[in-house]
Amino acid sequence: MPYADVFGNLFINYLQGRPLYVSITGSELDTGRYDRDHGDGAAERIVEDLKQTREGTTSADLDAATGAEA
Repeated sequence: MPYADVFGNLFINYLQGRPLYVSITGSELDTGRYDRDHGDGAAERIVEDLKQTREGTTSADLDAATGAEA
């Protein structure tokens, strides 16, 4: 479950049972722990892919792509 500290920084350890270990501070995304578990540059590749495909993408598309249940 996501949680925030007293400074408003958002931390996400697990999402829908999958380990993420990212933190969002202002407009910055810290992915060091995600990359530790999933390989160097893994988070950056995901972000770049999302930037390229975000036009017209629905939440149902994302659920189908990740295997999440609606």
